[in-house]
Amino acid sequence: MSRKGRRRDGSGIRRERLQKIHSMLEGAGEVSLKRFLANISYTIGLTNMTAMKYLNELEALGFIEVDEIGDLVKETVTEEAEEVVEE
Repeated sequence: MSRKGRRRDGSGIRRERLQKIHSMLEGAGEVSLKRFLANISYTIGLTNMTAMKYLNELEALGFIEVDEIGDLVKETVTEEAEEVVEE
């Protein structure tokens, strides 16, 4: 059976989710990690485990910092992140 309409691949969905999560944090300063994970769950429908995978990717790209012990997440745009945006 073929699907009607536009079929989205996994990489496109992943990119959209990463961008959405990043935009949710823009301008928010430091926020509670636990509360932010709940917000992601409510807004996008991701489990905490999946949301943490996305947060870890955004951190590796230099867009955010995650402090699991201190229960904080904050936006920090590094030079590496600016290079990713320019690509």
